[in-house]
Amino acid sequence: MILALLGIGKAKDRDAARQLAARAVRAAERAKASGVAIVYPFGDDADVAGAAAEGAILGAYRFDRYLSDRTERRL
Repeated sequence: MILALLGIGKAKDRDAARQLAARAVRAAERAKASGVAIVYPFGDDADVAGAAAEGAILGAYRFDRYLSDRTERRL
């Protein structure tokens, strides 16, 4: 199990949730983790959850169309 604590700064809005989720996914990939759980205690509405999901998707994206060595990703 890997535990990563990430700060978001002073802003606690949709953009902060998006950036936090993207950083969490990238950190999990660097650590070769098999999954990610994100706790964002500063908002409980659907907009914040949607922004976090969007950030996780964008953080996991990697353009590899032209790479000869396409490796399967864990997350």
